Amino acid sequence: MANTEQSTGETVAVILFFVGLIITIYYANYFHKKIQANKGKMLEIKSRSISEKISASQDSLNSGILEKVQILVDVNLAETRISQGVQSLRIIDSGGVIVADNKGLAFIGPHRRMTWNWSKIVDIISNRQPAKSFDWFATWWENFAPEKKSMQNVILPVSNRQRNSGFQFQSDDIARADVVNFIEHFKARIKSKGTKIEKKDKDSEGNTNIVINLNQTIKDSVVQGNLTHFEK
Repeated sequence: MANTEQSTGETVAVILFFVGLIITIYYANYFHKKIQANKGKMLEIKSRSISEKISASQDSLNSGILEKVQILVDVNLAETRISQGVQSLRIIDSGGVIVADNKGLAFIGPHRRMTWNWSKIVDIISNRQPAKSFDWFATWWENFAPEKKSMQNVILPVSNRQRNSGFQFQSDDIARADVVNFIEHFKARIKSKGTKIEKKDKDSEGNTNIVINLNQTIKDSVVQGNLTHFEK
């Protein structure tokens, strides 16, 4: 009789355990979806704000109302790195801003500064890091950290530097496209003005070729969806 009662008690305990596990999984999934929905709304608001600011900034620079405008905040600065034949983008500063003027773009961060002159930009490469799906075996921070989702990458190869560099910010695809169009607009405007091209010596020509070759490698990575490997 004692063995039977013990066996029944163990069975009930096992059943309660699995019922509790199912309920826990259900509510975890429910709250995860709710959190993601709220983040989606916040991202939409932030992205709309970026688009509106980009439009106003472009008008201000074109009209001469302002000589310098801040177009993005909370931006990461990235540079290409090649280690053991593997190319990736490494974050070298974070929490900075992007400002624009008639000369070009500039990243101003806590530790680093980087400029991209309109006349020196040889290409604009952009893509989006794919949203990371929920992983039951990952830590909660890995699943919910905002930098793992909706990060937009804009890489700006320039003719006077061997390493390609660019910036990363959180928004949707529409806002990223507005940023790219902004850059294309001023890049084309400088070109239409007939900016004088300084005579390059052999070394500078070699550096330009290196930049263009590395640029093509990165563009191939974008097409293949591989330009999402960021290192802190």
